[in-house]
Amino acid sequence: MPTEQDSYFAGILDGEGTIRVETNMKGIPRLVVYVTNSCRDLVEYLRDTFGGNIHLSKEQTTRHKASWRWVISGLAAQPCLRAAQPYCIVKKRHVLLGLAFLDTVVGRGIPVPEETKFKRARIDAALRFLNRRGPGDPREDKDNNG
Repeated sequence: MPTEQDSYFAGILDGEGTIRVETNMKGIPRLVVYVTNSCRDLVEYLRDTFGGNIHLSKEQTTRHKASWRWVISGLAAQPCLRAAQPYCIVKKRHVLLGLAFLDTVVGRGIPVPEETKFKRARIDAALRFLNRRGPGDPREDKDNNG
């Protein structure tokens, strides 16, 4: 059953989160969800609620606070993405693609069919497009009057 906690997490993910596919040293892709924030209490809350790990993302300097990164990956990310799905606005497509990627996970030691590899590559490309930096496609901005 959806909770206020789910909508709160969706807001955090929309504003501070990243959903992407990363490849390990063996060339195996995995889905990774990050939230980076200067409030350690926030990332600890995410870890305590959904699991995952916390890492120092950036050291404190004379000009900037330290920032912390909560990371959860693979099938462990599925519950938090499912919780956020009904409430995400900015990252709605990211969440749906992430869940679609997780649906392709077959388990360790099981050969991945070529069709599944192709599907994963398409999802990875779509997430890279959504996560790109710089000005977006004006068709994506519903408020664009240009």
